[in-house]
Order: sequence, then C-alpha cells, then structure tokens
Amino acid sequence: MVYLASLNGMRSTSMMSLEDKLEYNIKSAEDFGWSPDWFDATNFDEDLILKIEQFQYSLGLDCDGLIGPLTYRRIITAREALEDNDDTEEDERTTHNHLVFNGKHYPIEWDKVKLWDDEGGLKAKNYKRWRKKEPRDIKMFVTHWDASLSSKSCQKILDRRGLSCHFLISASGIVYQTADLNDVTFHCGGLNYQTVGCEINNAYYTKYQGYYEKRGFGSRPLCKNSIVRGKKLRTHLGFYNVQLRALQAILKCLTHPDIGLKLETPDSTWPVKEVMNKSYRGVVHHYHASANKIDCGGLDLQKLIDEM
Repeated sequence: MVYLASLNGMRSTSMMSLEDKLEYNIKSAEDFGWSPDWFDATNFDEDLILKIEQFQYSLGLDCDGLIGPLTYRRIITAREALEDNDDTEEDERTTHNHLVFNGKHYPIEWDKVKLWDDEGGLKAKNYKRWRKKEPRDIKMFVTHWDASLSSKSCQKILDRRGLSCHFLISASGIVYQTADLNDVTFHCGGLNYQTVGCEINNAYYTKYQGYYEKRGFGSRPLCKNSIVRGKKLRTHLGFYNVQLRALQAILKCLTHPDIGLKLETPDSTWPVKEVMNKSYRGVVHHYHASANKIDCGGLDLQKLIDEM
C-alpha cells in the first residue's frame, strides 16, 4: 500500500484532479474494505468526496476528500460507536507477569499481560523477524494513542493497514504484547528497526466519552491544554490512570540490561533531530519522530518517568 503512504504524505492535495481523487478512493476502498455508503453516498463520485470532506471537517482533519490511513481509522471508530460493538469486552483470564524479548521472559511488575499466543491475546500480522545473531539494539520506546474504541479494534485496523505495534494497552490496563520485542514492528516509519512501539487505547475525541462511561470504564480525563509544535490541540480525551501505570511497568521492565532502555525523554513538543536521525536513546512521543503527528500530546513523559 505504498500509494497510500505517498499520497497521504503530500502537504497539499489541491493539485489533484477529480479523477485522481476518485482513483485514489477506489484503490483505498479495495485495500481497506470501505464503501461509499459509509458516508451516506452511493457511488465513487464528487458527492462522495464532498461527504468525506464534511466528515473530515467535523473531526478537525485536513479536508481533502481522500480516505487515507488517518481518515480510515477515524471512520472505523465512528462506525463502531454507532454499531455499539462489543470489542471493549476484555477477558482478563490467562494473563502473565512477564514480557518477551528474544524468546526470553523478563518479569514485569504488572499482572495483566497477554501474549500474542494466549487465548484472547492479540497478534501482529505484519512484522519482520530479526534474523541476525545479535539481539536488536532498541534505542527508543515510542508512544502512540490508537484513536480507536478498543485495543481489539486497533489491532484490526493495524492488520488492515499493514502496520503493527509491539504493545497495546487497553482501557482497563491489559498489556497486549503482539510480537517478540526482538522482532521489528511497523509503527514509526524509518525508526521501526530502532524502536519499540506502544498503542495506548484512547478514542481521542470527546464525543466518545459516553462510550467508555457506558461500558463501566468511567470518565476519561479531559486534556484542555495540550501543545504540539507550538499549537494548542482541541480539547481531547486523556488516558486512564491504570493505563499510565501499565505504561510505567512496561518502561521499567525494558530497562533490564539485556534490553537497555534509557528512562530519558526530550524536553520538547516539536520533532527532535536526534530522534529522527536515530541517535537518541530514551522514551519519545510519536510527534518527536514526525512533523505530521500529534500523539501523544498532553502526556507528560518526564512526569511519568519521575514518578517511577
């Protein structure tokens, strides 16, 4: 799906003709499995593009009328909320208190870990085995919010998009390890080989607050002053405390000498040169590695580390 990455990475789609946009959406629908009726349209035509733009506008996205990866993830979440799906039902049976790196078990101070081969576990479909004799040198841990209603939904979206992430943290604090940490998952572009990724469940938009409340998770904190790249984000949902404690447990586990994660983080809400050139060692947000990302704005990594 290289075409999606290349087109979605364009700063402006104003130069694309109507025919180009229609072709893009047709190919996107084939790859991702969506259809015009998801937007109350009937065909791949100008009306569909307009309705996609209206959907994008309602969420503060770039209004280009194209179903790229970001818009696809948002429409999946919106549809699941309407369908009242049960993917938030979480099975806490068959849990562990260890993580896996290079086939070995490393203890974690958290008793709600599900591995990829457990009953009810989540397994990455798209990843690369590390074939070298020496274990992978993990320089950075990258945080993401999944913009999904649940970790199960997130995994389905990642599978569909050809992506993956080593960890998913559910709303109730279950840590899903989807692949051996020595293997390469696809979550951070050119930094995949140097990093471990973690998708923390959070549907982001405040309109989904009631979804979590209805399912007994309680109200998520509201982030009203998140700043990324010098700009204030719209008020958005934050993480539950149990999710942050699970994240801290993962980070502490990964400081084991065999893995060697450093508990340092950039003092910046902008992309960081040392992160992007792969020389940094520590815990970073997705926006530290990209000029196009905003996750996880509002999460104070330094405070999180200091509390440990």
